[in-house]
Amino acid sequence: MRLERGHWESKDEKGDIEAEIRSKFDKGYPNQNILFEDSQNAVLYQNGREVMRCRIAVPEELDSALNAFVSFEPPEVQDFRKAIELFSRDIPSITQAISERTKSAKIDNPIFVKQCAIFLELCQRSIKPAI
Repeated sequence: MRLERGHWESKDEKGDIEAEIRSKFDKGYPNQNILFEDSQNAVLYQNGREVMRCRIAVPEELDSALNAFVSFEPPEVQDFRKAIELFSRDIPSITQAISERTKSAKIDNPIFVKQCAIFLELCQRSIKPAI
């Protein structure tokens, strides 16, 4: 989907990781999902705040940080998923309302009946054009 998932910044272990993080953010580095590491420690920032620190030599800590990094969903993706969920819940009532209006219009609205016939003919010609 060509969504930017995150950034990974490696620093050498001789530098000060805190100073490096400040320096990168001062330069405008993205802070939505970024993992800084210096081969000793890793620091994860998500949505502009530090959410986790870990020692790279401790497998459980590193696993937790890496899982948080790769499973991160930006707020816009979360909002999109929520919209899909809400829309999916609303579909049955929407389709029922459309069905009821269509049935009623076929009885009470001659213009609707005529337009439906024109639309059906257009669909039939498009699917199986005359030779």
